[in-house]
Amino acid sequence: MVYKDTLILIVFPFIPPESKMVKWYWTPIVGVPFLLRNIINIQRCGGKQIYLYHWQELAAVKELCCLVNKDPRIQNKTKFISAPKDLVNLLQSRKKILILNASTLHNRLDILNAISLLTQDSIIDKEEEKDLVGLENLLVQLEKYDDSSDYFSDKIVVMKDQKKPLCALNESIRIKYLSGIKITKKSDFHKEHVRILQSGGLETDSMINRLFSRSVSRLLTRLVIHMPITPNQVTVISFLFGLISTWFFIQGVYWMTLLGSVILVISTWIDGVDGELARLTFRESKVGAKMDITLDCLVNFMVFFSIGMGLTRASGDNLYTILGIFSVFGGIISFVFMNALISESKSPEISDSISMNKGRNIQDKIVNRDFIFILFLLALIDKTEIFMWIATIGANLFAIYSVYARHFDK
Repeated sequence: MVYKDTLILIVFPFIPPESKMVKWYWTPIVGVPFLLRNIINIQRCGGKQIYLYHWQELAAVKELCCLVNKDPRIQNKTKFISAPKDLVNLLQSRKKILILNASTLHNRLDILNAISLLTQDSIIDKEEEKDLVGLENLLVQLEKYDDSSDYFSDKIVVMKDQKKPLCALNESIRIKYLSGIKITKKSDFHKEHVRILQSGGLETDSMINRLFSRSVSRLLTRLVIHMPITPNQVTVISFLFGLISTWFFIQGVYWMTLLGSVILVISTWIDGVDGELARLTFRESKVGAKMDITLDCLVNFMVFFSIGMGLTRASGDNLYTILGIFSVFGGIISFVFMNALISESKSPEISDSISMNKGRNIQDKIVNRDFIFILFLLALIDKTEIFMWIATIGANLFAIYSVYARHFDK
């Protein structure tokens, strides 16, 4: 959380001669305009009071500010300033300032660390004295700052290293300058587009997911990133593919079962797209997360039961139907008990990173679909009865663990 005396100042140092300022800073990167991506990241890291600044391009900065504030993902209105002298009244009421270069792409983790360090209430020691500068010195540097070159970070460093006494223009202010990945050529936009797409996965991805699923889902994400499709719509499409696969499983014929497993693999690939699309375009929501986990679990239950029914139809042994029912029963128990833990971990009262990681790890255990690739291999060699036993035992063991985890959590 950013304190009320903290200001986020985004300075525009770079305007390419071959491009207009608005067009340049509103160029999309993975479907989100360059400047907007930075501001959303800042707000999600706790930055509330955000100001855009350029000493000369008032009209362009104003237009960019309007474009930013029109976006529904913006939680707090962004404001703009056109001249260093206009900063005086604003800065006099602030003691902590985070300065960001608008021509760089800023990583969310770097922003979060900078804001956290800047807002710490601690006694300033000798190592931290370099973060203290006089307000007058800051204004002087801003007045010298033009758009022909980008030496602002060097100027800040020089300013911080000056041993001049604090000026009379109020007490010192504490500033941090956050560097990032500079975007100075049109080709840089494509490089960052590719880099961000490649980072669309999760740290909790399993080895099987990374090897057989994530690479394909990233390719699909590249195809749909610019389409008018929402993450929730992708979730529904994945669910429909999973639903279709159950019809093939229930036939109990080798080629039908194999085709059903292929369709289920496709469902898994599509299932990875909704989360990637939501994270990359800042469209995550609790409703979307709830829908994703619920539909994934529903597909799992229906697949288990349909495979059991198909094996019974092929062999005439009702044992496989019973195994399918027991696997569904174990899955439902796991979903009910672990879903309560996920809801609690996302509640407003529990917002620390440990709790969020806990909820994510639990969710991954419930909806983990690595078994689909095992199912495909067993279907290929016509041994789906082995999968049925594995699914039944595994689902019920995890159900026992879910009940224990829920009881232990209390």
